[in-house]
Amino acid sequence: MMIIFNSHYLKREITGLGRYTRQLHATLCKHNVINVHPVSILYRNRYIRFISIFMYELIGPFLIRLKHKNAIHISPAFSCAAFAKAADIVVIHDLAFLEYPEKYTNLEKLYFKFNCYLLSKSPCKIVTPSTYVKNQLINKLGIKEARIHQISPYSEFSGSDRAENNYFILLSNAHPRKNISNVVNAFSCSDAAACGFRLIVVGNFDYTVDVGISNLEFIKGLDDDNLQSLLRHSSALLLFSYSEGFGYPVIEAASLGVPSLTSNVTSLNELMSDVEGNKSCLTVVEIQTKINMFLHDNEYRKKLKTHTKILNNRYSKSIFVAKWRKLLNEY
Repeated sequence: MMIIFNSHYLKREITGLGRYTRQLHATLCKHNVINVHPVSILYRNRYIRFISIFMYELIGPFLIRLKHKNAIHISPAFSCAAFAKAADIVVIHDLAFLEYPEKYTNLEKLYFKFNCYLLSKSPCKIVTPSTYVKNQLINKLGIKEARIHQISPYSEFSGSDRAENNYFILLSNAHPRKNISNVVNAFSCSDAAACGFRLIVVGNFDYTVDVGISNLEFIKGLDDDNLQSLLRHSSALLLFSYSEGFGYPVIEAASLGVPSLTSNVTSLNELMSDVEGNKSCLTVVEIQTKINMFLHDNEYRKKLKTHTKILNNRYSKSIFVAKWRKLLNEY
C-alpha cells in the first residue's frame, strides 16, 4: 500500500498534534509512505508558511496521485485534500474554531471553513481521538457517523521512579478555552499555596495571568525529556479547560503515575468520569475546592491513583496500532 502523508506536522514535537502525527507515522512504517511537506525556505514567514502548507495539503496529494493512482492520502491534521477519495483519511483533533471563532484570524477561519466544506462534500474517512469530537462532527458539521472512526492516542512517557515534590503542573497553551486565569487564581487561594506548594506553568502564555502571584513559576520551550522528568515528580497535573479535543496531558501524567485534577467537561469527562462522575469544575471556587480536596482527602487521592492504571490500560500503544491497522486493512 502506498500512502501520501502530510509530514510537516512531525515538526510540532511538544504539541498534541505533533505527538499524534509521530505515533501515526510510526504505525505506517511497514507501508510505502510518501511524505508531503513544503520546502524549508517557506517556513521563514508566518503567512507564507500558512499559505504554502494550505496549498500543499490541498493539491499536493492530487498531483502525486497522478503518478501513483492507487495511493491513499492520510492527513494527521484538519486538512482535506481536493478530489479526496473514499479511501483517504483525515484526522480531526478538535473543533475549537467553531466554539471560539473570535480568537482566530480571518485567514485561519477561511482555512477551517473551506476544509469543513471539503469534508462535507468528500467521501473520505475521518478519525477522531474522542467521542466528544465525534459527536461534534455529527451534530455541528452533519458528518455521517459511518465515516467516523475513533482512535485515541497513547502516552510516549513511561517510568515508575517517582519521588513526589510539592508542586503542581499546569501544561497548556494560551487559548481561552484552557481557562488558565481561573486555574492560577484558584491555586493562589487554595491551601496548596498556603502550605508552600508551587504551581509550575509549562507553556508560552505568561501574558494571560498575573505574574505577581507568589509560588508561581513559568517554564517555556521544555523538550519532552525534561517535561517527562518535571511531570513525574509533581504532586498532580491541573487541566481545567472549558473544552478539550482529547486531553493528552492526562494520559501522559497517568503513564508516570501522576494523578490529574480536571474540569471534567467535553473529552475530559471521557477520561475522568469514573472518578469525578459528571460534575464539572470550571470556576475559581470549584477549582480551589478540588485542589483542597486532593490535599486533605486520602480516599480521593487513592481513587485518582488507581485511575492512572485504568487510563494506562485504556489508552495504550498496542490499542492505537491495532485500530489503525484494522482501518488500513479495509483497503
